[in-house]
Amino acid sequence: FGLTALGDVAESNQNQGPASTPNSSRSNGQSISVNAQYLLYPYSTSSVIFVFGFGPQLGVSRSTSSFQASQNLSKNTNTSFSGGMSGSWGAEWFFKPGLSLLAEYGVSMSYSRYKSTRTTESVDTFGGINILVSERNSVSSRTRFGHSALKFGVSFYF
Repeated sequence: FGLTALGDVAESNQNQGPASTPNSSRSNGQSISVNAQYLLYPYSTSSVIFVFGFGPQLGVSRSTSSFQASQNLSKNTNTSFSGGMSGSWGAEWFFKPGLSLLAEYGVSMSYSRYKSTRTTESVDTFGGINILVSERNSVSSRTRFGHSALKFGVSFYF
């Protein structure tokens, strides 16, 4: 059984323009993906064995960004979810007891759904109240077929 989990968190802040007209932007994002595979090692008495694997993959991400220029504030929020299946196959050559070289190649199929929201607000200079000027939502999805690069490695067994 093999399990891979990847995550990412990022944040940035920027101030642009002269002090009399403060422009600023801010963005952050988070993502995590998990790929689990059940690995099959068919019985072999030779020094080369073949490896097969298959399993589910899941991912979710979210990012936000905002930009303020003078009295206007724009906000963008993007979210996505993906799910699918992955498979791999390869070969492992045991050149010494407990040491092997391996090569592996993989394919995947996934479905992803994306949602994007953009809002624009204006600040009332007299009352300091945020007034919603516009809000726009969009949703999209796609099915994707992919493959991984050919991977090479060294394994140590003890």
